[in-house]
Amino acid sequence: LAVVGFGDVPYVADMVPTLTTVNPFPREIGTQAAALIVGVLQGARAEAGPIRIEPELLVRGSSR
Repeated sequence: LAVVGFGDVPYVADMVPTLTTVNPFPREIGTQAAALIVGVLQGARAEAGPIRIEPELLVRGSSR
């Protein structure tokens, strides 16, 4: 049995066993969204298509 969390909140690395988690990089998502909004407000055209920010799997004790 493996347990995996989502969001990589700070305290999960201190749990016993440590929790494997997915880090979705919320700060990067916010930065990209803000850049798009600012660009549109300044007259730029929003680019068609997705912006991909690959999440990171942090393998820890709960799935080893």
